[in-house]
Amino acid sequence: MEQNGTKKKRHIGMKIFLALLLLLLAAAAGLVIYFYPAYRAAGYLAENLSFQKMEYVMEVRIDREELDTKKRILIDTMAEITGITGEELCHLTIQGNIDGDVIYACIYPEGQEKPLTELYLSDDLDVVNGAMLYSAMRENFCGQNEMLNYLFPVWEEHKYMSLKQAEDMFGVDLSAFRNFQLPFKDRKLSRMEYFVILAFMHRDKAAGGESFSYRKDGIDAEIWPREQIKCSVSIEDPADILDELSGKLSKVGINLRGNKLRILDSLSLTVEMKGDAALQMPKDLVSQNMVDIVKGIRAVIRELSGK
Repeated sequence: MEQNGTKKKRHIGMKIFLALLLLLLAAAAGLVIYFYPAYRAAGYLAENLSFQKMEYVMEVRIDREELDTKKRILIDTMAEITGITGEELCHLTIQGNIDGDVIYACIYPEGQEKPLTELYLSDDLDVVNGAMLYSAMRENFCGQNEMLNYLFPVWEEHKYMSLKQAEDMFGVDLSAFRNFQLPFKDRKLSRMEYFVILAFMHRDKAAGGESFSYRKDGIDAEIWPREQIKCSVSIEDPADILDELSGKLSKVGINLRGNKLRILDSLSLTVEMKGDAALQMPKDLVSQNMVDIVKGIRAVIRELSGK
């Protein structure tokens, strides 16, 4: 009788064990089914997403109180030269593209239909469209006093100048542009790193294909892992948010630091992979003579205005 009771208990225990095992297997299968689209998309992103060829549009709102002295002087000088207010210069839309180590940026202050200037940044040379800055300066001062038309010569030189020439011409520090580097320039994220990111996002299905979105904690982000990969993100107080996320993401090998974004109140960025985003650095730059002429004009205007 005791043996029969023991066998019966073992039989019941085996049934419970098998039932639990089946539940665990079913849960595991459910997780695999649920996360497989993210894992598949992560593989596609790891293989195809590259910052070597892309177009981008970025909108930034700068917190002037967080700027160091050199950057404040830059804002104030550009406001003085162009007539655009410091507040407008602290809210910028920047659009352009990237081709290898060459970055092109066209800069629009808030409320301006025409770009203030354009930049080409690379490992070997950084240049700015000096003709556009000169044109903005000429329109600003001549608009205040038509007699100054006789002071400003027509810009007949090449359009571009090096950042060092621009620093000399306008008396500002542009080292932030000279030292700029893309955060992921030298490495690609792995499939597992992308998977960790996508696993936290909501999967959306549409006629054009699937996308992954995340809309909480002050972040609005979306990734389209399609033939032409597109990513967008909008962040309020980006430095604080990235600091909060850095601890979690560092556990899986993704290191983010928000210190460099401390000067921003908000950041919005959209990038799209473009295989035909070919860029060539301008090679013909203005002469030092033109730089000296504009420096002289600025000195005269400052003297006339009592600054």
